[in-house]
Amino acid sequence: MADGTDCNDWFATVRGVEVTYGVFIQTVVEFLIIALGIFVIIKVFSRLQRKEKAKPKEEKVAGPSEEALLPREIRDVLAQPSRER
Repeated sequence: MADGTDCNDWFATVRGVEVTYGVFIQTVVEFLIIALGIFVIIKVFSRLQRKEKAKPKEEKVAGPSEEALLPREIRDVLAQPSRER
């Protein structure tokens, strides 16, 4: 386990049959430690994402795109009297 104790050798004898419960305990403890670590990592990651979403984003106020300006320019040129062209 964490302090170096090896539970693999723990066993009990039930009706003449050796039941090794130490391996089971060792596996459960290792699983719980790994699960706790993964849980903490996911929790921290989730909290960072929420903070990122909560930040006000600076919105870039842009004018119309170039594609929108070209038809307007064409319209304005066509709307001018023919002698000014």
